[in-house]
Amino acid sequence: MKKFLRCQKGIIYFSILTSMIPILFAGIGLSVYNQVATKNGIIAQASKKMSEQEKQIYNSSVISYVGSNRKGVDVRSCIDAIILSNNNNVEIPGKFIALTINGTTIGTPANQNNTAEEVEKCASQMASQRTMINNGKRYIIEARYEEALISEIVVNEE
Repeated sequence: MKKFLRCQKGIIYFSILTSMIPILFAGIGLSVYNQVATKNGIIAQASKKMSEQEKQIYNSSVISYVGSNRKGVDVRSCIDAIILSNNNNVEIPGKFIALTINGTTIGTPANQNNTAEEVEKCASQMASQRTMINNGKRYIIEARYEEALISEIVVNEE
């Protein structure tokens, strides 16, 4: 009888252990899933920050010129920066900075169709307007945004 009870104890222990194995694997699986989900969340946040950083880099070429009481030389430099930025972003939809000087707009803000021809035509017009800037006058330079990207620079005499 003692042998029989020992044998039954062994069977009970064995069945308990075998029933706990799936629970153990499920726990390990959940742990791995949570770690992967957390890492993916961190990666998603990093890419979002990277996107914001790219936007800041894009805007940085002209943002330093924005403000009131700006000299003519600042306006000329801003126009040069706009032309350079537009040339660097040919064929990239939405990455085009239009220029409005005293009510005259050159280009379409955040142009989705910024072909090489369109950018070249606008650059020529902007360069022409650049020569008309009077170094002795003061100007207000304003930036307009579309989806956190500068889409237009507006220049007016003070």
